[in-house]
Amino acid sequence: AKGLLPDDHPQSAAAARSYALAQADVVMLIGARLNWLLGHGRSPQWSPTARFVQVDIAPTEMDSNRAIAAPVVGDIASSVSALLAMLKPGQIRPRPAWLDELAQRKQQNIKRLATHLAANPQPMDFYSALGAIKRVLADKPDLYLVNEGANTLDIARNVIDMRMPRKRLDSGTWGVMGIGMGYAIGAAVVSGQPVVAVEGDSAFGFSGMEIETICRYQLPIVTVV
Repeated sequence: AKGLLPDDHPQSAAAARSYALAQADVVMLIGARLNWLLGHGRSPQWSPTARFVQVDIAPTEMDSNRAIAAPVVGDIASSVSALLAMLKPGQIRPRPAWLDELAQRKQQNIKRLATHLAANPQPMDFYSALGAIKRVLADKPDLYLVNEGANTLDIARNVIDMRMPRKRLDSGTWGVMGIGMGYAIGAAVVSGQPVVAVEGDSAFGFSGMEIETICRYQLPIVTVV
């Protein structure tokens, strides 16, 4: 879902994600599950008193790791359309104090990240390397970004902003190291658009020979290891 709401949008809490999750009293899961990516819905990552609304096409996912106060079984499009049909504009208003608190946390984290990105260590570290990539990609929101690795994946997710949905491809829930080159080839072939693959060295090692496929078919892919 990264990019569904641009990372730099005023209502995006991505820069204060951990704080927002831990302090939220009502949570709506749409296209997401309380698996290991979300700490199985457990404390301290989530408030022990938080109540969950879950939209999921599989009824077996309800209450799988935590009790769901309002289960909605169905596909996202029809379920959300039905929910929106019953809501009146302005019916739900977040508390200004909560929004202010999130905004302050966001600014603190953004400043901390900016300090990392402004440094110029010798030798370069993940932040200085990814900061250089961030600057190059800043005015290219249409690019597909493929990202895999350990630190390369975790840090790039925070450093490189996404402004459009379905443009960032990473291992997600089920993937493993080695999916990057295949993802890049798939994105380039299907879309015909430029792709940038940001790879950790170990992750690249699993399928680096796919560079030969990329060259053979002259695909518009730039790979950074």
